[in-house]
Amino acid sequence: MPDITYAELFAFLSSLGFQEFSGSAFDAVWRHPASGAVVVFSLAAPHDAARGADLLSAEIRLQHHGLLEGSLRGAIVAARVHGET
Repeated sequence: MPDITYAELFAFLSSLGFQEFSGSAFDAVWRHPASGAVVVFSLAAPHDAARGADLLSAEIRLQHHGLLEGSLRGAIVAARVHGET
């Protein structure tokens, strides 16, 4: 399966209603105002492949808050196929 980039990951989070909340020189924080979910990522270039640990952490948080059923990777690839990312 092709790599998921941080640009695709962040576009997917935006499509769910997440907003980039704050960031520092070291991390990016995304917050979902309606659910209170927060996901934090180490900074990387948008075209870089998302680390497996970041994808897993985001997937668990999204599932916990009822924002995702199933695989985050699968959802992003499906959005890619439909031109949504």
